[in-house]
Amino acid sequence: MINKATIYNYRSCLETEVELHPELTVLIGANAAGKTNILQALYLFPKIDRTSKAIPKKSNDFDGHIHSIVELNLTISQDRNYKLKGNILHVTDQYNEDHIQMATIEYKSNDNEEEYISMNFDILEQSYYTDKKEFEEISPIIKGIQGISYYSAAQFTNPRKCPISVKPNELIFTKEGVRKKGHSDFIKELYKSFQNNHEIFQQYLFLVGKEGLGLVEEINFNVQQFPNASFGNKIVVTPSILIDGISMSFNQLSDGTFRTLALVFYVISDENEILLIEEPEVSVHHGLLLSIMELIKQESKRKQIVVSTHSDLVLDRVTPENVLLVSKDTEEGTLVKPLNKNMSENEYESLKEYLETEGNLGEYWRETGWEYE
Repeated sequence: MINKATIYNYRSCLETEVELHPELTVLIGANAAGKTNILQALYLFPKIDRTSKAIPKKSNDFDGHIHSIVELNLTISQDRNYKLKGNILHVTDQYNEDHIQMATIEYKSNDNEEEYISMNFDILEQSYYTDKKEFEEISPIIKGIQGISYYSAAQFTNPRKCPISVKPNELIFTKEGVRKKGHSDFIKELYKSFQNNHEIFQQYLFLVGKEGLGLVEEINFNVQQFPNASFGNKIVVTPSILIDGISMSFNQLSDGTFRTLALVFYVISDENEILLIEEPEVSVHHGLLLSIMELIKQESKRKQIVVSTHSDLVLDRVTPENVLLVSKDTEEGTLVKPLNKNMSENEYESLKEYLETEGNLGEYWRETGWEYE
């Protein structure tokens, strides 16, 4: 669990301090305030793998790369607290994706004031590490920084990108150890859940079916095997979805239906301990959004979830303690404040009284508003 993050020199986050709720945090702010930048800065850590080059200790020549520093306060199993510092050199491509060029990670226990210890990237994979005792001591930290998933606002839009058929056992090789899941990944993982994780798949069908969101009646998979001399039988899976008695492909769905189906699946099936979700309201009908937020609240009891949003309907489903206001100063960059620290004591008391007697947080925002600054 991330208790606190301090982000230096990452896009608009010049020196941005963020204290996260242990269950659900909602980042709200104007466009370009830096909400997405906060999520993407946290997501730099799982992009670091054992193939990343370490930054030379005395190097100041970054050759055009951006040098960002992200510090995390982590609580891991058995309430052990650690501080982590990631020095990260990265470049951003035309799709706004960060690519790690060099990095160093240092850590120390919060229980004492010893100096930071440099982390050898070989420990990111146990098979490459020989000191088992030291690995056992640090493995919860590794799990903490690698166990972060990020779902962007545009990730599951445009269902026309979804293939009609997939090869579930086909491997995709990438330069980096982590990449965002795409449309075909969703279909593959949904099929594997149908095959291997009956409980999750049935829960998913209940949530998106008639007794839940009412999006689908059935999800079916047509499986075909083709002989392959080199690799044995090749499996091709063609999924179909039944809506109002009509069978169709996933690429025939509306943007909102497809994104909701994908988001619900990953919220309940993603085994990572931290989920970062950008603007769950994108392409989603208001009624569906309220249900998605109820699901996110429920799942935040067992995993930490951070959501960015512009939606008052998202606020309707949370409490003031969950909300962080994000703003941007021309000199200081992105700034983050808890809602109660952005209001006077009298204003905050009035808000609490309103929530107890009259309405929800989103309604209060619509009626009275509050300044991001």
